[in-house]
Amino acid sequence: MHDAVQIGLPLLVIVAGILFNRSDAKQTRRELTDELRSVKAQFHMDLKELRTDVMARLAVIEGDSRHFYTITGKLDGRVDTIEKRVR
Repeated sequence: MHDAVQIGLPLLVIVAGILFNRSDAKQTRRELTDELRSVKAQFHMDLKELRTDVMARLAVIEGDSRHFYTITGKLDGRVDTIEKRVR
């Protein structure tokens, strides 16, 4: 009997605590869901607009890199010409 009380009573208290706290867990889950919805609403972005903006920026970067490599090629040609003159 002593073992049943020593083991059973704490077990019963733990199970009762879990059952009573389930309502708190549901309320916490509801609050977190509401907060997540408000954060999503604050940072809502139109994906088509975002894609258009990214594609425009990539086009500018591509144009700049083409210009860079064109100039680099011209400078390489000039350096080769100067090296040939020096030799």
